[in-house]
Amino acid sequence: LSIDSYLDIYVMPEGENKDKMDKQFDTVMSDFITKANENGLTVDAEAGWRNWAELGNSYKAFVTLNYAIEFNKRHDNKLRGFQYDIEPYLLDYYKEDGKGILGNFVNLVDESVGMRTGVSELFHSETLLEEPWELEVVPHGLVTEHFPEHCPGFGP
Repeated sequence: LSIDSYLDIYVMPEGENKDKMDKQFDTVMSDFITKANENGLTVDAEAGWRNWAELGNSYKAFVTLNYAIEFNKRHDNKLRGFQYDIEPYLLDYYKEDGKGILGNFVNLVDESVGMRTGVSELFHSETLLEEPWELEVVPHGLVTEHFPEHCPGFGP
C-alpha cells in the first residue's frame, strides 16, 4: 500500500468517479491501519520521488502530506507519522546544479513543516538526507528555520 497512489486520484477530474475512488482509497488505508494496530503494529506513511522538490512536481509532496493529515483527522486509527522519501541527489542533473536542487528541497521541507502547524505531536514529519556527502554541498545560506531540525547533524 503506497500513499503515493493517492496522486492518481488527486489528478482525476472532479465528479462521482473521483469521489468513489477517494472513498475506496480511504477505506483501504483505514482497514490496513486497523489490521496493523490489531496486531500491535503502527503505520507510517512514506511518499516521494527524486524530483518531488522540483518545479512542477512539488505539489505531489504537499498533496500526499495533506492527505495523511486529513486522514488522521477523520479516523480513530491513525498514521503514526509521515516521511518523505525524496532523494534529489539521484536526479540526472544533480552534479550540474546541486546547490539549486538542494535549495528547492530545503524550501519543500519548510513549506511542509508549515502545513503541519497545529497537527498532533503524534503526527511527526521526518525528512532525512541519507548521504553524508550530500549535506556538504548545501551552503549555509540555504539553511532555513526548520531544515536543521529535520536533518540531524546538519547546520551552520
